[in-house]
Amino acid sequence: MIRSIKTICAVEGVSICSMRLKHFITTPIFYANGPPHIGHLYTALLADASNRWKLLKNGNIDSDNSLFTSGTDEHGLKIQRTATAAGYDPQSYCDNISGKFKDLFHIFGIHPNDFIRTTEVRHKEVVNHVWKELLKRGHIQLGKYEGWYSTTDECFYASDEVEKLSGQTSTVSKITGSVVEWVEEENYIFPLSKYLGTVRSWLKNCDVIRPKVYFPEALQQANIEGNLSLSRDRKRVTWGIAVPNDESQT
Repeated sequence: MIRSIKTICAVEGVSICSMRLKHFITTPIFYANGPPHIGHLYTALLADASNRWKLLKNGNIDSDNSLFTSGTDEHGLKIQRTATAAGYDPQSYCDNISGKFKDLFHIFGIHPNDFIRTTEVRHKEVVNHVWKELLKRGHIQLGKYEGWYSTTDECFYASDEVEKLSGQTSTVSKITGSVVEWVEEENYIFPLSKYLGTVRSWLKNCDVIRPKVYFPEALQQANIEGNLSLSRDRKRVTWGIAVPNDESQT
């Protein structure tokens, strides 16, 4: 994975299609702000079935020919607040929730090759390594970032993605309906617009979006210009991986 990231960032005109050498399928790394529900189970069963079919179709049950991963995303302000409200420290809370996902997988015979937790040491080591590589190559800059931020969704929204509903004082996301607030802070920024051409080429030429009905939506997302905020002020979000060499940012 790290080699692929380096290649994409460092080499112009590389054929991303040629990087797909083996079958790889992943669920989302499920957000650990609550126990698993039927939607999580449905997603994991689909991924597990796809992985089994790939192995059977090749007449080979050797897991080296197919990689199936799942896991839990365990950082962020929402988890920090949810854990506090439940009377737990964040790590204990995440240990409990992640365990429930593993129990669910065991009950229904779902067998990923790897179950990833973002609080694991190995994940933190990879994040630190990739961050330092991107910073060294000039792909990350410290700058002022502003926008409509949703604590619930843990992301920024563009001005055309939010609205103030009639009779309400709060501004909300048009996509999720979550309340947003205007935030201005100094964060580390990734110049996403610089790479959108490569992403669009990958989407158009590599046959990666299935069913095809979702292709226009994916392509539209790849046309949204702007930068990506990679960090948060640590005074606001303490539950996360500290930015290497800058303890003021998560």
